[in-house]
Amino acid sequence: MFNDKKIKSGIIKIVIAVSLAFTGPVVFVLASNDNNELIILSIIGGLMMLGCIYFGFQGIKTILSIFFDKSNE
Repeated sequence: MFNDKKIKSGIIKIVIAVSLAFTGPVVFVLASNDNNELIILSIIGGLMMLGCIYFGFQGIKTILSIFFDKSNE
């Protein structure tokens, strides 16, 4: 009935988003010390948080496309 490959792809994207949701802020806070040499960790943490948003939306979009796709009817 449903496309198993799309379901797996959507769940994998959501798992990546959840893992980035926990590790991104941790890296960002660890880099927010007064040391200026850790600026690259701050950038990496920010990119991880943006990646979390991207993969979350893509995962939700993939899973919802399974339910609302016209070819499933």
